[in-house]
Amino acid sequence: MTQLMEAPADESYSTGNALICLKKTPEYCMTSVQSPRLDPGFDRWKNLTLDPDADPSTCEYTKSLNERFHGTTCFEPGVYGYQQHMWYAALDKETDLFTNHPGGTFDSSSMRPGFWYGNGVMPALAQKGNLLGAVYHIPKEHPIHFTHAYFPAPKFQEVMIRDHWLLGRQKNGFAALWCSGVMEPVDDQLFDCEYRTYGDDMAYFCVCGSSHDFKSLDEFAVYAEGLRPEFNEKDRILTAGGLIVRFMENHDKTQYI
Repeated sequence: MTQLMEAPADESYSTGNALICLKKTPEYCMTSVQSPRLDPGFDRWKNLTLDPDADPSTCEYTKSLNERFHGTTCFEPGVYGYQQHMWYAALDKETDLFTNHPGGTFDSSSMRPGFWYGNGVMPALAQKGNLLGAVYHIPKEHPIHFTHAYFPAPKFQEVMIRDHWLLGRQKNGFAALWCSGVMEPVDDQLFDCEYRTYGDDMAYFCVCGSSHDFKSLDEFAVYAEGLRPEFNEKDRILTAGGLIVRFMENHDKTQYI
């Protein structure tokens, strides 16, 4: 088991209705749920609670009811979320980063989705190796009109914050996070960890690297910025380093009781 955990990986796998991507090296780990799932041959399992003729005494019906109660297992942009965590990148067990659209406006919120877990509205999200992009669109009727990034600056050995970028090094790993909007630092219960972006349409781009390829954080920053992330807010399309992520709104009845 230890050998398996330490072994590099660059793969995707299916669990339920979700497609998980994983890129893991000795220097960093990046993993995410694809939203929407675009792999060919995907056959979504049917939620039986939507069928009035289904037998409610079966295990399949109980499974379907559980999905309705705990949130859809088929991740699509625009669908309201529950506690599903969509992505993260980590350089060690304490130095990780991610983004979400919170279900509350303050850290001690008891809402589900919460402040740091889940998403009020799920983003479009795609990962390709060490590159990851997320596009958020918050509808006008939703009460919370910001997303935020968790970037624990004190945990990094080196940090670089400039323009639309948050970059850091921890040991032999590098991570960079770009946002199409302005990331404003906020201190609530966590200090030097939260960066908010206000608005209804925004995109994030994350990239990781290792000291095998980059001699310094400055050199990694040149590489990250050279991927040229751009966000077309009108069409809700993020492009960066060959990665393309487009937000197309979806609705899903399995999200609700």
